[in-house]
Amino acid sequence: TLFRSGERKAYSLLTVSRIMPRKRVEWIVKSVAKAHEILPEITLDIYGKGDEESEESLRQEITKNHAEAYICHKGHSDAVIEEYKHYEAYISASLWETFGLSLLEAASSGNAVIGLDVKYGNDLFIQDNRNGYLIDYDYTQGEDEEYIDKLTTQMAHKIVELFSWPERLKAFQEQSYLIARDYLSDKIGDLWIGFMEEMIGK
Repeated sequence: TLFRSGERKAYSLLTVSRIMPRKRVEWIVKSVAKAHEILPEITLDIYGKGDEESEESLRQEITKNHAEAYICHKGHSDAVIEEYKHYEAYISASLWETFGLSLLEAASSGNAVIGLDVKYGNDLFIQDNRNGYLIDYDYTQGEDEEYIDKLTTQMAHKIVELFSWPERLKAFQEQSYLIARDYLSDKIGDLWIGFMEEMIGK
């Protein structure tokens, strides 16, 4: 199902994931804080839960960046699928995804998407400069503080670029809907039927 809404909050970002090290949500906080210095209207809502240590680390990162006024950890929501359509864009800093269900949910809700150019799920649902931005990531430098600072600065620049060009943002959102259409249940059903017919024919 494609979820459409004409009531998106301007300059709004969300991310949806378990709060755990691989998801690198703290990098999202850093990048949004940097973007907020340039474009103060930007907000971020974080949906998801983790263990006590990971959630405390996230709270500390938000506090360290003095971002409590515009970055909010919403925690777990059973109805999170209904939330995407109220935001303009989705952001991920995950180091890898398999299929990337939250990315599919974001695309099917018409969010522009920003994520790292990492293995598997991201490049299924993020087409660079078409429905969002893929940001180069070097696995060999991933724990280096100087590299992380440069990476989150790149992410911040893409966030600002996204919201500074309303016509392109709208085009990105429409492209996300087109990408998601390939994963609707009827399309997947047709592929399975075709596969089964081919196997029977053999």
